[in-house]
Amino acid sequence: MIADFDEVDVTNLDRQAYFEDQVGMKKVEALKINLLRISKNLRMDVFDVKLDSSNISQIFSGCDVMVECLDCPQMKSLFVSELLPLGKLLVTASGIGGVGANDEIRVHRIKENLVIVGDLKSDVEKSPALAPRICIAAAKQADVVMEHIMNGRV
Repeated sequence: MIADFDEVDVTNLDRQAYFEDQVGMKKVEALKINLLRISKNLRMDVFDVKLDSSNISQIFSGCDVMVECLDCPQMKSLFVSELLPLGKLLVTASGIGGVGANDEIRVHRIKENLVIVGDLKSDVEKSPALAPRICIAAAKQADVVMEHIMNGRV
């Protein structure tokens, strides 16, 4: 499941899996194309929709693991508050803005089914989200998911 309402912007290219010729495309469609280039047998549902309290639980209810990659703090909060009650693993990110201090980006198990990756203090509204810290956090999020799957929790 991939859900987003946004379009690929040139400012996304340094830290998101898009290419210059995809600028202006819907993010969900561009990402689907890119993932299918990696593995043509992937099955995925994409939703070109702005997530809100009326649709988020329905969209993700069939997922065993949900990974949050949202920019807005209010949307991050909505993601957790609406999806945590489903009892599935949520892997979120908080505190990944700026540069340097990369060793402070850690995996924080908050609850059995809630993991936050980040330093829990840097703010992307004050320090921009740049590729090095974003990529480190994304790799750690992926590692949490892989560990979950490899340990038979899915």
